[in-house]
Amino acid sequence: MRSVVKFLLFTFVIIFVPTVIMFIISLFGSSGGYLILGQILVILSLMGFFIFFLKKEKSYEKKTLDDIEYENDIEKLRELRDSKLTYRSKAEITRKILSLEYSKEEMALLKKYATSKEFMDFYYARLIKEDRENREENKTRRDNFNKRFERRRNVYLDFKEVLLTALKWSAVFAVFASLAISRVHYSLFDPYWAYAISILLFMICAFLTVNTIIWIIRAMKAFWAKDYI
Repeated sequence: MRSVVKFLLFTFVIIFVPTVIMFIISLFGSSGGYLILGQILVILSLMGFFIFFLKKEKSYEKKTLDDIEYENDIEKLRELRDSKLTYRSKAEITRKILSLEYSKEEMALLKKYATSKEFMDFYYARLIKEDRENREENKTRRDNFNKRFERRRNVYLDFKEVLLTALKWSAVFAVFASLAISRVHYSLFDPYWAYAISILLFMICAFLTVNTIIWIIRAMKAFWAKDYI
């Protein structure tokens, strides 16, 4: 649910901020100079929003690292993990737990939360070290992983988790698509603002379409890779 709210917030900002700025600029005039000024303000506003968000995200992840640096109580680490919002923070805490105590349950959670190659490198190193019975098989899986994801920044390998996410986004898209279609029908008889809402819903659907397709492709790749990675 948090990822849906985050995505909708980004979508709202990308759509709403340029619309409001250009509307305000249009009140002063419609010459080329005003249009250029409006476009500059839109670019600066969006850049400012994304820089602010990236700084907050970086600060959040840094705080996670600070919180776990000297914490060696596994139960406290698990409680902290439950309170975290991002998968990266959860993966960092899981990696710290595994550095203190190995368990198959925590290994499964690390694979679930891992969204970058660095976590999977740790995953395979720990797996090969601890699971001596299947060491050669795990080495083969590690090599297969490196061949496929050596130059990838992000990885999504937990098929069940990726599939659930793809289904979630498909459901969100279906809801907004239904709303958009229904608003088109009623906007023929509603005032101007209802038509504007219809346009807004269709623009949100356009962003959701891209995002949903991305997650469906990730689910397909995770399914294809789950037997040999």
